[in-house]
Amino acid sequence: MSVDLNDVLHVLAHELRTPVGIAHGYVRLLLEERLTQESDRRRALEQMQKALGRLSDLSHESSALAGWYEQDHSTPQQVEARALMQHVADADYEFPVTVEMADVPEGAWVTTT
Repeated sequence: MSVDLNDVLHVLAHELRTPVGIAHGYVRLLLEERLTQESDRRRALEQMQKALGRLSDLSHESSALAGWYEQDHSTPQQVEARALMQHVADADYEFPVTVEMADVPEGAWVTTT
């Protein structure tokens, strides 16, 4: 099993679109003065703060990924597949994420080239 950089970039793009879309939508509502209640405006600001926090987290994660990718890849690197998937499952996401490991055989490795 190998890691395809395009797959990683598609996932990252999807993860970036969600908080950007949330923040954009709330900014638009605030600028158009469509949130007339103070409690609604406060909730919008809290949701934007949460979305911007997720963007910050994604920035750190993508920097770490870039650092990993810049390593010497002349020799294959391997990561135990179940450990990697468990790491993904244990990460903190804004929305619920399900990771299915039923079809990942014990002892399977993810190999980079």
